[in-house]
Amino acid sequence: RITVVYPGISELYKPQSKKEIDRVKTKYNLPDKFILSVGTQEPRKNIARLREAVESLNIPLVVVGKHGWGDKTQTLGFVPELDLPGIYGASSVFAYPSLYEGFGFPVLEAMASGTPVVTSNVSSLPELTGNDAVLVDPEDIKSIASGIKKALLKRDDLIKKGFAQAKLFTWEATAKQTLEVYEKIFENCK
Repeated sequence: RITVVYPGISELYKPQSKKEIDRVKTKYNLPDKFILSVGTQEPRKNIARLREAVESLNIPLVVVGKHGWGDKTQTLGFVPELDLPGIYGASSVFAYPSLYEGFGFPVLEAMASGTPVVTSNVSSLPELTGNDAVLVDPEDIKSIASGIKKALLKRDDLIKKGFAQAKLFTWEATAKQTLEVYEKIFENCK
């Protein structure tokens, strides 16, 4: 009686040219290598543990998103959506150790943009990523740090797998699946 239809992600999220990546790196003063996280800073996003995990890796953490509440961290704040694909593409790894997500758009946006993903092994995130991301225990700082190291080592493989996974989440597929549900309902009402 229930059919799950996943939303899609914008076609903006795709690999960017070197020129675009250089543009956003200059505009936002981004380092050559960095760990990226995207989302409103709030407790469920787990930025405090992510920050602790990244401190042991000697690579900067860049957070994109509004400050909601909780501890502050170095952040770019709000970034226009047109700049996000370039920022994803400029990052070394996208880390999203969220404690809870209803869906997790940033994970798929990062994958579609050609960035290896480290995310939580809880909530909806494993369902979204399949076997195409490094899954970590979001409550364990060592697990998060280890996952980031693994993603850096398996970068090329994760990028390739991430592209394939992200292609499953298009608005065209969403529309097609929604139409199929309505057609089934219509057939059952006859």
